Amino acid sequence: MNQAPLFRTVAVQAAAAGASISLLSPATGDRIVLGDSARRIWERLEYPATAEELATALGAEFDAPPEVIEAAVAGAIAELLRHGVVVEVEGRDRDRARDRYLSLLKRALGNLLYPELELQIGHLERGADGLSGLELQRFQRDIAERQAEDFVRLMAGKRQGTGPLRFAHTMIGLFRLSNIERCAERIIAENIPGDFLEAGVCKGGAAIFMRGLQVAHGASERKTFVVDSFEGVPPSDLARDSDYGLDLEEARLPWLACSEQNVRDHFSRYDLLDSNVEFVKGWLSDSLPGAPIGPLALLRIDVDLYSSTLDCLDLLYDKVVEGGFVIVDDYGFLQCCRDAVDEFRARRGVSEPIRWIDGSGIYWRKEAP
Repeated sequence: MNQAPLFRTVAVQAAAAGASISLLSPATGDRIVLGDSARRIWERLEYPATAEELATALGAEFDAPPEVIEAAVAGAIAELLRHGVVVEVEGRDRDRARDRYLSLLKRALGNLLYPELELQIGHLERGADGLSGLELQRFQRDIAERQAEDFVRLMAGKRQGTGPLRFAHTMIGLFRLSNIERCAERIIAENIPGDFLEAGVCKGGAAIFMRGLQVAHGASERKTFVVDSFEGVPPSDLARDSDYGLDLEEARLPWLACSEQNVRDHFSRYDLLDSNVEFVKGWLSDSLPGAPIGPLALLRIDVDLYSSTLDCLDLLYDKVVEGGFVIVDDYGFLQCCRDAVDEFRARRGVSEPIRWIDGSGIYWRKEAP
């Protein structure tokens, strides 16, 4: 008996705008915009699913006859296939429990499970519009409907990794979390040796997700290195940093500075703290040279400053194995980060093409020297 085909999204550059998502089509090179319903289908295809499974899931969300939903799903899949942002895949390694766990882990780390809480806090910080008692309780209860435009913007920011994000365990957004996942999948499927490392972890969310991926895919023998000063972003007092006028120090942005114990506690809450999670504490130029870091299959850099980004590349790039991935978070957002990456790649003759994740994050796969 023929099995129903499975479909899954491919890694493409994405951008969120309100309830819509814009994708760069690999097939045509054009930008395609997915409205709310098509976006939901695309998001659900982050993990393999059949058209029937999609229709069943969407039937629980939308009040429409089954035949209408089935036709809409079929049409959306056909269009997504035409643009090359979705492909048909084989289901030999399909693990629904693992997929659901990783999807839930991502959404928990980005606080997409209870985003209304962030609107509620903001409402209280602004004085709650003078409301109190039962009126305030009702407003807060229904805040996603009462502040519908703010809610849509909040969710778009969580997909894109823009903000406000100070209440989540990760600030990088769903697109960049999914990029980590796709890189990890390739590493594990192709038996690329090496550990995972994130430099610049803030509250630890992306590193926690790295460890979750290792555990979920049966690769828990790999190490996850958690590298940070755990005091925030260093002062921009070096000549090569000060010219950019970037001030991210704890005195101005305290929520960017998380202690090592705080990050350890976050790992524990997700039941992902074990002996293969190794913390490397200190300013990068001091801590990395003597750190017992071996071959790396995945290197993720999110350290903001020019000097810090260059230190990471200079001290860690040669540890990345052939077939491993290098991810840089702020290439599109911060000129200092972009200059550091471009300078390093030019100096070292790195020719592997840069691939965009969204408007900020980039990655490339390291080839043989």
